[in-house]
Amino acid sequence: MIYSPDQIAKAYNTNLVDYFKTKGYACKIENSNSTRIKGFGGLIVRNDNSFYCFSNNAISGNNPIKCLQGLFNMSFPQAVRELINEEPLLENTPGYTYNKNSNSNV
Repeated sequence: MIYSPDQIAKAYNTNLVDYFKTKGYACKIENSNSTRIKGFGGLIVRNDNSFYCFSNNAISGNNPIKCLQGLFNMSFPQAVRELINEEPLLENTPGYTYNKNSNSNV
């Protein structure tokens, strides 16, 4: 089973600050555009969901999936599941790939 394009889009659109708050992390607003997530030694999440972490091999990215992959060493499907709390909906069909730019099968 694999995640549908709608499920993946939902994961990409998850608000990172809200995600960390629901997981019990303390979040401190740094300024009008960014929030520091305590417990990671320098994780800053911006309002556009981009992030950077100074102490975790200086990881950075621009979406929630990459954030969970970098911070928690999750695979893509693990990160999607963690963000949306749903199981995959599609059968794993050979030749299926997801193009996040077009939301269609290629």
